[in-house]
Amino acid sequence: MSPTATLDDDTARTAVLRSADAIFYARGVAGVGMADIRDDSGVSLRRLYGLYPSKSDLVAAWLT
Repeated sequence: MSPTATLDDDTARTAVLRSADAIFYARGVAGVGMADIRDDSGVSLRRLYGLYPSKSDLVAAWLT
């Protein structure tokens, strides 16, 4: 089991949003895929989509 599998949802969200912040600023929103966020945050793609069902949802959360 990966270390991120044991993270609670709030901790996983924080990891995802930190990664999104860094990557979106570096490459722009359009140049980033959910797999890029997965790779940087260490949160599985399945869990990432469980937290943010679409990239639009992730962008909205990031902007908030």
